[in-house]
Amino acid sequence: MRFPGRKLNTMSGMSSVGEPSRRIIYENTYIVGPDGHGPGSKFEPDRLQREVENLLQATCQSASYSPPEQSKLAQELVAAVRDMCVALGHSRYKYAVHVTYGQRANQGSLLSSKCLWDGQTDGYVTATIVNETLFCSCQVFAFYFE
Repeated sequence: MRFPGRKLNTMSGMSSVGEPSRRIIYENTYIVGPDGHGPGSKFEPDRLQREVENLLQATCQSASYSPPEQSKLAQELVAAVRDMCVALGHSRYKYAVHVTYGQRANQGSLLSSKCLWDGQTDGYVTATIVNETLFCSCQVFAFYFE
């Protein structure tokens, strides 16, 4: 099989069974950004933002704060958000999902995060929901992986 404009190199050797094996080695494409992989390959934070907000709304709006259950609920939320990220179909992105739960008891809270990234290819999404007894914040960081 031949691709126009690309050279194919082949290497021959012996397999572990003693039969000749053949590996095809392709030359590098030197595509270093998501734009070279076609339309829709770049991270779109707006779409994921809506999905994460809807998930938090459905999960936490009527929930009450209970310390033994919050750890399990946070893990389930992280897994659900991670599945949403994978469903977006960006194969060259790695995701970091962070969910914070807390009791709402007449106190203030400030959540912040730092990250070193490329502003052209990487992105983030933040969603927060507050009800009478708890607050829940979810941060998703998307990193382009070459």
